[in-house]
Amino acid sequence: EIQATTPRRSTTRSSTKSSDAVGVATDTARRFRLVASHSFFSELASREHDNLCVPREFQVPQGTVRRAFQKLDSTTSTSHPGELRKSEVLQALWRFDVTFETGRNDEQRRRIVDELERSDDCTLVTWQSATLIGAFSVRLNMRERIYFALDV
Repeated sequence: EIQATTPRRSTTRSSTKSSDAVGVATDTARRFRLVASHSFFSELASREHDNLCVPREFQVPQGTVRRAFQKLDSTTSTSHPGELRKSEVLQALWRFDVTFETGRNDEQRRRIVDELERSDDCTLVTWQSATLIGAFSVRLNMRERIYFALDV
């Protein structure tokens, strides 16, 4: 009597391949972490290299800042288009500064807002000023500059 048998595939070979792939991926991730945390970046940061194509000071694009203020203007200041309360502008600057750790203090933010053109109502300021739009910039560290240079 002949029994029909189906050939069995060896699971050890495929599991070995998948464990090898996992091992390689883990090893690659470990090496990447070592390179990223290596003093290479701190050495570059300690040198004053200006030859990277990404500047130290990153200016948020004007269109982005203008759209944000237009949206704020349309929701909070419907009776005075193009003008916002000083407190709203100060809060927008504060949020940006806290989020991106710009190091700007309350006094510096107040000076920026004080430079803005005022309307008849002394609590409102015109937000479409180059001074205010230019205030949304952040200093990039070396890792961020390398990231922006490589992220084409």
